[in-house]
Amino acid sequence: AQGVLSDIPGADGLMGDLGGGSLELVTLERGKVGPQSTLPLGPLRLLDSSGGELKKAMAQIDAALDLLPWLANAKGKRFYAVGGSWRALARIHMAQVDYPLRVIHRYEVKRAKMENVVELVSKMSRRSLERLSGLPRRRLDTLPLAALLLERILRRVAPKRVVFSANGLREGVVYDRLPAETKRLDPLLSACTVLAAQHSRFPQAGESLARWTAPLFSDESVEHARRRHAACLLSDIAATDHPDYRAEQALLRVIRSLVLPSDHPGRAFLALAVFARYGGDVRSGATELVRSLLDDEDVVRARRLGVALRLGYTLSGGSPEILDDVSLVLDRDRVSLDVAAHRAALIGEDVTKRLNQLADALDRKPSVLVAGMRRGAAV
Repeated sequence: AQGVLSDIPGADGLMGDLGGGSLELVTLERGKVGPQSTLPLGPLRLLDSSGGELKKAMAQIDAALDLLPWLANAKGKRFYAVGGSWRALARIHMAQVDYPLRVIHRYEVKRAKMENVVELVSKMSRRSLERLSGLPRRRLDTLPLAALLLERILRRVAPKRVVFSANGLREGVVYDRLPAETKRLDPLLSACTVLAAQHSRFPQAGESLARWTAPLFSDESVEHARRRHAACLLSDIAATDHPDYRAEQALLRVIRSLVLPSDHPGRAFLALAVFARYGGDVRSGATELVRSLLDDEDVVRARRLGVALRLGYTLSGGSPEILDDVSLVLDRDRVSLDVAAHRAALIGEDVTKRLNQLADALDRKPSVLVAGMRRGAAV
């Protein structure tokens, strides 16, 4: 459970960690660990005790769950699934729906859809399972029982969604030993800060860009603001790649990252934003699979942020001091650069071009205000 919290600090629902011999169930109450129990329900143990008979195994599972009345506290929330057998079930669902991203961590499925999969898998023979690609052979004998376990839990708890987590015991041990002040940090922003330090020329520019782009998104939610902040931190992540491939490399590096603590729509948003920051067209075929993880509004939002970041780097060269002297102003029909007089020489052809692109993305007219005098920036 601590491992889940290390990545999802506000996790709310029920965590289940399935091993070969036991099942750990722990309630999570908005980031706090609640009632918990260890049950002798691992698929290897069930295989021995039931002789592989599903009805007998089901009776054992239900009898054990009957002893945990506090499971009702997690109804309608989320079930956080930990363990290799359950991740294998996630792979089956991904293949079934042709999911565009092969990242199990933070993969989310509606309960009803997951119930359909586990009910089917629980009744499959080893020979049938062997026909499915990507499944570890060592799990084929126990996978039906792992599916049966998940099916009985889902029917009992009726969570809203199932979230698969690659973070478990090992991550929980590390997280449990961290100082309290470290635990309070946002894991996404912390990870993006580390990635920026490793890959960026100007890692210090991210925080300044987050403040600089804020006026363009005054209506954003808390989660959208968090994603925008993270995208700004990652905005120079392809600095060491060849210029012709930076947009594509940035997209792939973010969407496939092993260490990015984000749900899949969040990954897609960050990937599209940095793709646009490097001049990529978010409406191109190269982004089709990533866009499928987002709604249309978030695709537009990612494009706007990426184009704004491109303008910010063209204007400042990654120097936070320059951004302090040039502000973005968004009006009903216009987006403006408010420029301090001593920075007026920076408004050259390239900056004008990027401002025009931003105005187009925002459906506004561009303008520049220098020392109180407004002049058109459209070319």
